[in-house]
Amino acid sequence: MSDPIVEAMNVVKLLGEGARKVQALKGVSLKLTGGEMVLLMGPSGSGKTTLLSVLGCILSPNEGSVRICGHSTLGLRAEALAKLRLAHIGFVFQTYHLFPTLTAIDNVRLALEVGGERPHRAVAKAKDALALVGLAHKIKAVPLELSSGEQQRVAIARAMVGNAAAILADEPTAALDNENGHSIMSLLAEVAKAQGRGVLVVTHDGRTLPFANRVVRIDDGRIVGEEQCIDSVPTEETKPLQGP
Repeated sequence: MSDPIVEAMNVVKLLGEGARKVQALKGVSLKLTGGEMVLLMGPSGSGKTTLLSVLGCILSPNEGSVRICGHSTLGLRAEALAKLRLAHIGFVFQTYHLFPTLTAIDNVRLALEVGGERPHRAVAKAKDALALVGLAHKIKAVPLELSSGEQQRVAIARAMVGNAAAILADEPTAALDNENGHSIMSLLAEVAKAQGRGVLVVTHDGRTLPFANRVVRIDDGRIVGEEQCIDSVPTEETKPLQGP
């Protein structure tokens, strides 16, 4: 097995203050390697999104450690965590988080320009990323002109455009119908398989199970089970993705 892209070791995370302080994560360990699609499943309040935020360098653990592509986050300040996140992590959210007044290509290219990419190169890479997710014909559309599934494809293009080693997705199918949910999971599975990226999907959606290489179950802030799944996943009948 290759070295993990993202690794949490005995992570403890406290949330809230005073009498409302709770231990959201209680000694969690998890690894994500390239080429695999992992589902993180559990009931509401089990710690799924908190763990995703810790793995994505949005939150820092109170105890334990996190490594991203071999880099420890221990002791890093907010600016250094942001640089690490920008270099190695792509996020996909349930509610897309697109800028409503910007076109699809502008939503994607901004992710590159924030990282220092020159504007003309950012535009070219954004076009390529949108073509890879099947939206070459919608690059000038604003979010309101796109379906829910198309908006999520823009979000995936934005997450993958900077060659992030890991894609972290928080309930990416929750707002989608069966057809669009299947399409999005097929796309994420191809991102993992064809591009060698690690994809971690937080979900409670049982429809996503056929796409997983591994399922990790969390409850009450602890990992309570792990299952190895199939070696290949169902994908759309499209040409396999290549790197942007």
